[in-house]
Amino acid sequence: MRRSKVEVDRYVSSVQSSSPSLKEKPVKGFLFAKLYFEAKEYELAKRHVSEYLKVQERDPKAHKFLGQLYEREGDLNKAIGCYKRSVDLNPAQRDLVLKVAELLVSKEECDSRAEFWVEKAAKLLPGNPAIFNLKERLLSRQGQQGWNRLFDLLQAELAARPADAHVNLKLVQLFCQDGRLEEAVKHCLAAEKRGVLNHSLDWYTIVLRTLQEYLAQPSVSSNEKMCRRLQRELLLAHCSLLRITLSQSSVQPSLDALRGFDEAMQTLSSVAARHMDDLWEVFVEMRGHLYMHAATLLLKLAQDRQQTWRAVIDLAALCYLLAYQVPRPKPKVTKRDQSAPQPLELLANSRQSQAGHMLLNLSTDSSTLIREVVEAFGNRSGQDSLFELLFGPQASAASSFIANDDIHSVNTTAPELSQLAKWDAGSILLHGGNLQHLSWLGLQWTSSGPKTGPARLATAALP
Repeated sequence: MRRSKVEVDRYVSSVQSSSPSLKEKPVKGFLFAKLYFEAKEYELAKRHVSEYLKVQERDPKAHKFLGQLYEREGDLNKAIGCYKRSVDLNPAQRDLVLKVAELLVSKEECDSRAEFWVEKAAKLLPGNPAIFNLKERLLSRQGQQGWNRLFDLLQAELAARPADAHVNLKLVQLFCQDGRLEEAVKHCLAAEKRGVLNHSLDWYTIVLRTLQEYLAQPSVSSNEKMCRRLQRELLLAHCSLLRITLSQSSVQPSLDALRGFDEAMQTLSSVAARHMDDLWEVFVEMRGHLYMHAATLLLKLAQDRQQTWRAVIDLAALCYLLAYQVPRPKPKVTKRDQSAPQPLELLANSRQSQAGHMLLNLSTDSSTLIREVVEAFGNRSGQDSLFELLFGPQASAASSFIANDDIHSVNTTAPELSQLAKWDAGSILLHGGNLQHLSWLGLQWTSSGPKTGPARLATAALP
């Protein structure tokens, strides 16, 4: 229980009055200091611990405590002095060595002691991400010489922590700052191929920006083959950014991410159709993901703006239906593994799994809902309503894929449970058996009713 200043004063007075010797009074100072600290009387706490240190000058805990009081005041130099003295008395305090290094690096003026203490902390805490951050901040202040050392540091950290989003991101930024966009793009694509950063919003933000800058270069935009390959990666990055933003951020960032994806699809709509290649296949698949995520955003909008469920349910169902009915990519057989599905096939599985389940669970009578939605909204009027609900009545439709897409081919075909079980199995492969994803699928099957669903899901999840 926290004591008030009056209570602490009373206690200190009683202890001091009962002490038989004046020499014994300062010995209690550390205890008094802690009590005053709890009462938020920091000046009194500092005075008592200082008196204590006059007679117990080799107490590392007291020096550390005094350093914390100075740090609280913003007097970093005195705080660092106290912490260093504490470490001298007890070198095993790894956390305090790191604290000294952090304070020295945080100072606006360059402190020659900073690098020594950072290296000292690195020896005591090998592999600690905080040490890497301190080294990075130090080296970033040293110009070209620091750039070379920072590059070596990032490569070493990447070898130790290949799935660390911050390290990958900093390396890409370093390449870009030095004008080495091609190397930045190569690293982005290599990391994407490994698939270890699929849940990092910051990573996809930098990937998207890097690809856009590189594609804007005349030497790249004039090379059609290279351009189409990078445009394919650009669409995939837009899709990943939107997916993560929807799960981690509020409505406005999600709307911004959807708008960026939507405009990229419209920009590439005529370009992609020129050749039936990988870009075209990805474009078709991304059309499904754009509508699927648009539907999820509609539901998020309804919750955020407290609109009635009926106001969005029909248009959300239209989007999920469009997403589900996008044609699947043709299976590709590789020499290495003829049975392994390709990444685009797995994306299609995930899309049809999610969109299919949502369609079946938006209403107790999904067949009627789908029929009514197609009749009422599977036309130009429904398309305009969808665009306006997503982006507002003042938004320009010229740059929007959703506003200009041809949706007349949408039909009333509902997902079949036997097909959903198949798509679920592929979706599980894509998500690597993620527990949250498995739980979501289990809930969908439970609400769908059939007893065979959970059993088939469990079988699909087996390695």
